[in-house]
Amino acid sequence: MDLEQLLAAAEREEERFLWEGTFAQYLRMVMEQPAITRLSHARVYDMIITNGVETGPHGERVYGLFKDHIFGMEGPLDRLVQYFASAAQGFEIRKRILLLLGPPASGKSSIVNLIKRGLEQYTRDEGGAVYAIKGCPMQEEPLHLIPKELRSQVKQEFGLHIEGDLCPRCGYALRHQYNGRISEVQVRRVTLSERESAGIGSFVSSDPGSQNLGLLVGSIDTNQMTGDRLDVAGRAYRLDGELNVANRGIMEFAEFFKTEETLLRVLLGLAQEQEIKMGRFGSVYADEAIIAHSNEGDFVEFSANPKTEALLDRIITIKIPYNLRVSEEQHIYDLMLQAGGFQEAGVHISPLALPVMATFAVLSRFDPPEKQGMSLADKLRLYDGQHVPPFTHEDLAEMQEEHPDEGMTGISPRYVLNKLSNVVTERSHGCVFALTALNALWEGLREHIALASGDRARYATLLQEAVKQYDHLARGAVRRAHVDEFEREASRLFDLYRASVQAHCQNGKMRDPQTGVEMSPDEKAMRRLEESLGITERGKAKFRKEVCESLSRAESLGLKPNHTTVPQIREGIEQLLFPGPKELERTLFPSSRREVEDERNKAAMLQRLEQLYDYCNECSQDLVDYVGFSLRGGQAVRVTRANRVRWDWKLR
Repeated sequence: MDLEQLLAAAEREEERFLWEGTFAQYLRMVMEQPAITRLSHARVYDMIITNGVETGPHGERVYGLFKDHIFGMEGPLDRLVQYFASAAQGFEIRKRILLLLGPPASGKSSIVNLIKRGLEQYTRDEGGAVYAIKGCPMQEEPLHLIPKELRSQVKQEFGLHIEGDLCPRCGYALRHQYNGRISEVQVRRVTLSERESAGIGSFVSSDPGSQNLGLLVGSIDTNQMTGDRLDVAGRAYRLDGELNVANRGIMEFAEFFKTEETLLRVLLGLAQEQEIKMGRFGSVYADEAIIAHSNEGDFVEFSANPKTEALLDRIITIKIPYNLRVSEEQHIYDLMLQAGGFQEAGVHISPLALPVMATFAVLSRFDPPEKQGMSLADKLRLYDGQHVPPFTHEDLAEMQEEHPDEGMTGISPRYVLNKLSNVVTERSHGCVFALTALNALWEGLREHIALASGDRARYATLLQEAVKQYDHLARGAVRRAHVDEFEREASRLFDLYRASVQAHCQNGKMRDPQTGVEMSPDEKAMRRLEESLGITERGKAKFRKEVCESLSRAESLGLKPNHTTVPQIREGIEQLLFPGPKELERTLFPSSRREVEDERNKAAMLQRLEQLYDYCNECSQDLVDYVGFSLRGGQAVRVTRANRVRWDWKLR
């Protein structure tokens, strides 16, 4: 695309939003497309659904608007969408303030920002087009021009529900500029934009300068305060407050419970009556979804005040806890790293650094497991969707139901990235090893205001548990690199098992993945993998059914299943391909009898770590050395009775 084409394309894009016409033309458009006049909650809901809805591995709804941005929050996000679904139907719930309640850096602001950005884009599409009276600072719904006396007839004959009244500015313009001729009032298309203060308002209560009523309800031109009362309102009201700005869209309140009582009374009036109280000149109708967010401490303090009862009754609370899945926590860090400019730092981060930091963070958010025989490691893996017999997904659902506040405390993703930043800053080159990064989290607890006064013994225990998980991950990484062409062989075993098990479940034939020849399911291959997992002959039917269901769900989501898709299959393949402890130890500690061959195997293993698994020459050597240390019974960390941490593994 050359410069002229680029400019022409940009001009065509902007021309799509330049529609102007009379109210009569708008009314004819509405008769053909009634959805144009939908209210704010319905617009937000339609925007979310337009971005797509999928079904997750366990039947949960996954919304495209939040996918790849918000992780481990399917339940809270579904409750949020269901709030908008009910409000879109016109139910009383739309007169409630939606409150996202959670600890710092749990994703509250990110969720609201995605809704705001989604709404901006939606109103630039034809399906989300918004039209307003030209010149109105509140992007007024043109249907408000129809007198109340005629609205019941309009609804009966044309099915149009009209809610709200003209703002003072538009009423003044109708009387003086158009002489009451509503058909001639000019209407234009608008796109909602936070930057341009159209349909998206925001208010941060913690800002000392923000507790000014005018910032919410708008300012008044004192030079226009003489004359007829209605004309004064039409001339004097600037309607430039954040609540005015948010009309037809959404209003965000950050640090909600730090808002002064006077401002909260205005907000209560808006929630109850959809009106912005404007003092002695009456009120202004506003149609907007109010989304507030705050932390739980402020909420508890606010709730204790008896004067706040009326407002609390108008709040729908959705808890936004920290994520409780290690794999999803890594995705959060990846996004934060991309935004933080870590790539330019010139320091390599070991592939296991983020997983082990994520493990420590997630462990800090857990309640102790209450299931008989379940360890903290079991709970960690179960939450992460891994295969943890004898526990099942039903056990997970039961735990989540019994611990609704789990994840509302603990280490935040922001704290983790702050500590990682410190480690990276201290190094001008080289690599950040996993245990070095983990130690940075531990050492930082002394300075962490929210955690410094907590149970240090508990965090010392969690540190030991995180090191155990690192030990497991490190051994897996080295064993994987020990196998020549592990990925290719794992894919071959997966393809064979997948074809066999799906044919078995369908009582049909399969095609050999290698030759394409039609054949019966390979019972021997299936049993070999199943036996590696301890699946008995009696339990194989149930296991195969579960695997088929998992594969079907993945395929229905448009995913291409591989050997890591189903945790049970991945674990079985690793059991079949990974070297045993003795074989691995022989490679790591070459004997004089086979020294040359073992040294060659070790060199090949290090090379595969670097070429296939993103290790550098420093962290690959550190990993291999650590696994050797661990295989010979070494423990990386010890905790004394005084809760002091002693590292027996040299941190670098």
